[in-house]
Amino acid sequence: MVTLIAFLPFVDGTTRYLVSAGGDCLVNFYRYNSLDHQFEAMPTRFYERTSLGARIVSSCHSPGGSLVVFGDTHHNLRIYNITRDNIVKISDIDAHTDRVDSLAWAHMGLRFASGSRDGIAKVWKFEFNDWIPLVLHPKLRCIYRIFS
Repeated sequence: MVTLIAFLPFVDGTTRYLVSAGGDCLVNFYRYNSLDHQFEAMPTRFYERTSLGARIVSSCHSPGGSLVVFGDTHHNLRIYNITRDNIVKISDIDAHTDRVDSLAWAHMGLRFASGSRDGIAKVWKFEFNDWIPLVLHPKLRCIYRIFS
């Protein structure tokens, strides 16, 4: 069952990609030619089920489409780098203590945010050849008192 599908904004000559993922934890990258819109016969596939019952439930991509992130129900993030000739998984991150429901890439730079049912949001920034999280604590709230 396909649960996520997106055309990536990746452009390298006439090479483009469509990506899909689903409940079977299979990530598919379909390469196609932008001139005739013909897809290659076989997609590049990654089987990402590391434990029984895991499903891919969220995704996002960089503005240029060369980086794609997937989140699953067993608290993991998978990050892929796309080029004209190759797709490589560059990171496997145990990111949260519950499912990664939400992913959003920043408009600029190598940053994205992840949200989870564990109640935590994190902003991930690529520094020193690693993805470093900044944990946002939504339970810490400012309480304002208004006196009249």
